[in-house]
Amino acid sequence: MSLFGRLVAMSNRQRDDFISTLVAGNRNYIVEDDEFARCARSMDSDSWVVDEHEADEPDFDDDAREVRIPLTYDASCVELDEYFERIVGSAVVVVHDDGHVTMEEVTAERAYSMPE
Repeated sequence: MSLFGRLVAMSNRQRDDFISTLVAGNRNYIVEDDEFARCARSMDSDSWVVDEHEADEPDFDDDAREVRIPLTYDASCVELDEYFERIVGSAVVVVHDDGHVTMEEVTAERAYSMPE
């Protein structure tokens, strides 16, 4: 059975667990995206990591046999922790029928967080 078929057949809980693991394992695609890189360059650092993400409901495209998962994310700079600068944005994780994962529609903007 194809990945698309397996996802459609899963219970909501199984699908949520699978998607959470899948997104967590592919967050590096966000920091490798051109839009993220443009924002990161303005902050004078190369070492970024996505700390958190929150996935929305998946959209099953029967014609394309893919699953599109919109998400929001929060990334921090390994080198700039003391400055509390962050990058926040959104993206769409696309899980293709063959299991290939891509990241589309990545947005990125500079944000700041206050120390606790």
